[in-house]
Order: sequence, then C-alpha cells, then structure tokens
Amino acid sequence: MALSELLTPGRVLVDVPDCKRREVIRMLAERFADELGGEPSEYADPLLEREKLGSTAIGRGIALPHGKLATLHQPAAAVAVLKQACSFPTPDNVEVDIVIAFLSPDGPPQDLTRIADIVRELRDGKVAEAFRSAETPEQLIRVLND
Repeated sequence: MALSELLTPGRVLVDVPDCKRREVIRMLAERFADELGGEPSEYADPLLEREKLGSTAIGRGIALPHGKLATLHQPAAAVAVLKQACSFPTPDNVEVDIVIAFLSPDGPPQDLTRIADIVRELRDGKVAEAFRSAETPEQLIRVLND
C-alpha cells in the first residue's frame, strides 16, 4: 500500500517547529481525529504505546510510529516534516526530521506488509527528499502521486 493511498493533505504537516517525539505524535493524532472523528487520544495512545517498546526510527532521518486501532475502517497515515531534526533513538544515529504515523484496523500480520511497503518507498532518496522539500501538504501529495 503506497503512502499516497494512506495520506490526505489534511494529515500532512510541513515545517513543524516542535521536535519532541511525544508532542509530534500528539499533533499527528489531532490530524487523525480532525479528519476521521473521535478524540486525539484514541489515535495517540496506540502510537505512544508502540514507542514504549522501542524507537520506531528506521534510519535516514525517518521515524514510523505505528499501531492498531480497531475502530478504523481502513489503514491511514499522517506525516510531520520537522523544521529541525529531533532526537529519536535511531539505528544510524541520524536525527529524525520526518515522522510518519501509521494506524491500521487489523494489526499484524497485515500491517507488517503495509509497513514494509512504506519503508521501501521511504528508502527511495527521491521520496524522502520530496518530504523534506515540500512547502505545502498538497505539493507533497502531488509528488507522491507522480
């Protein structure tokens, strides 16, 4: 499942000034709630619970907090591109400046395949650069759709 299928402009934040991991996740949870309904905590809780198990940073300045939320009807993602890199524990010691929150209704094993697809897409330097250079959410979505 491609990122372009999971994101909407309303769930894309660019030039996010706050770089505290928990605060970024809470901002993304607010975007989920705004578009999908419910309370932000419903979205933040599974993401923060997963972070307690270990950092979700995948390297190259990217983190992918993820979790299961049974009330969703389909998988969804939200992204924050940070103005300033943030200190997540990372496998390559590169600070995180792209945080993509992924939630799915069904959990493993289905979401493991989806997460692997997202990671493959993000490992493409052009995709990561598109995130970092996007000035608006709409611009980022257009690049992902190309």
